[in-house]
Amino acid sequence: MFNSRLVPASPPANLTAYNTSSTSIRVSWDPVPAPLRQGFILGYRVYLIATHGQPEQNRRRRKRTSRPTRNEIFMDTANLTTEFQGLEKYFNYCVQAVAYTRIGESNRTNVTCMFTDEDGEYS
Repeated sequence: MFNSRLVPASPPANLTAYNTSSTSIRVSWDPVPAPLRQGFILGYRVYLIATHGQPEQNRRRRKRTSRPTRNEIFMDTANLTTEFQGLEKYFNYCVQAVAYTRIGESNRTNVTCMFTDEDGEYS
């Protein structure tokens, strides 16, 4: 049984991200485990954070806030995957995700960072 007055007790599970081209990143995850949903999951919000540091440095930082910052955008979806396109070539990005109910968001997942692919011209 769930309490419809609470936010999910856990973020989405097993967040993974990988570059699909020099300008796009695909993110996927598993749903919040059923006992931790605490209501009807309306969707998922995936945050993309553009960074200038090295991936290891960014992995150690965990954002506690759910509000976007200047260097971050988000995408809402009801699916278990999404793709960010139109990104900078060979640029470091970090992603996090939350599940949300009508009451609010879960905590964010751990940060996952990667670079978009390099792009070169070959003659």
